[in-house]
Amino acid sequence: MDRWDTWFAAGKGFAPITDKERAALADHLGPPAGRTVLDLGCGTGDLTRHLHTSGFKATGADLSAVAVKRAEEATGPDGPSFVQWDADTQDPALLPRPHFQVIVCRLVWTFLTDLGRARLLTLLAPGGRLAVTTPVRERLTTRQSTGLPEADIAALQSVLDAGRRTDLGVLALVSGRSPRGT
Repeated sequence: MDRWDTWFAAGKGFAPITDKERAALADHLGPPAGRTVLDLGCGTGDLTRHLHTSGFKATGADLSAVAVKRAEEATGPDGPSFVQWDADTQDPALLPRPHFQVIVCRLVWTFLTDLGRARLLTLLAPGGRLAVTTPVRERLTTRQSTGLPEADIAALQSVLDAGRRTDLGVLALVSGRSPRGT
């Protein structure tokens, strides 16, 4: 069992999504209108279910089999789909579709390798939007390694086409279209 399976098997999770964060994400993503979304690092699926009920065709992916099982158990038959997938080590062909119109990464970007981040960008459909919610390292009083430094957040925003940022307390939400120019 890896560290994330152990984490989720112990009944742990992550900070719940606030109403302010939901509103900011809706503003960044625009109307769902049936667009496809991949929630990478979905954990127990709270954000994936929210995106699904908002009108997105949502898929949650997490490297933890325990988290995916908990997400599936908490989701009804008409809910979003979930898959165990590790962006750093597994082939994207294991996902249910080759491209997504939206990819969201909540509290997970800092844990991805450069390969995993690059792999994610290849999954964006032309004109697709990436949204990353991350703790800001300089605002954290504990567990600073879970946050991105301000300089890295600014760099991410600068490579995204039409990149923008909303501050949410210790978190920052950065989004924009694929930097591939599509």
